[in-house]
Amino acid sequence: MNEISPAPQLNGQLSVVLFNEDPLVLAEHNAQPYVVMRALVTAMGLTWQPQHAKLMEKFGSSVMEIVTIAEDGKPRAMVCLPLRKLPGWLYSINPGKVSEALRPKVLQYQQECDEVLWRHWTKQNPLHRGQKESRPDLVSLIKIRSITKHAGELMALNAMISDAYASLGYPLPADPQLKLQGI
Repeated sequence: MNEISPAPQLNGQLSVVLFNEDPLVLAEHNAQPYVVMRALVTAMGLTWQPQHAKLMEKFGSSVMEIVTIAEDGKPRAMVCLPLRKLPGWLYSINPGKVSEALRPKVLQYQQECDEVLWRHWTKQNPLHRGQKESRPDLVSLIKIRSITKHAGELMALNAMISDAYASLGYPLPADPQLKLQGI
């Protein structure tokens, strides 16, 4: 089985993209887009462990752990695949081997997901166009924050939400459900 590339510190931004109501995460590293794979696998309704094993077996030389610093100050790694490799991974999933309930979603991801992420990266990403965050971007950030359990991703999302509020000129809410106090 292949090893994951050494874990560099995240030197770019995390970007949340809604794909059919599913929040997906792109990590920018060295000005290149990487897909945070656990978020994608979970959004598809697939189980992480077998997909992680397949990812490492077939794409191990391209997989990278990108480290963020969690709220507790400890480093946390996110398993990421370069966006340009995503179609290969998506098509490695045999729709005939997933449950009938998941089949339409898997097919939709195979047909559309990489293009949506690429368009977001090249055209819609405010980091690449020099534009401010929009209200829908903020809503997307809050939505993914509410379902994220990975401490490193939570910290990065908290910072992005705080920055989005500031760029829109809004005060940061004191809503305990958002758990944003103190950032």
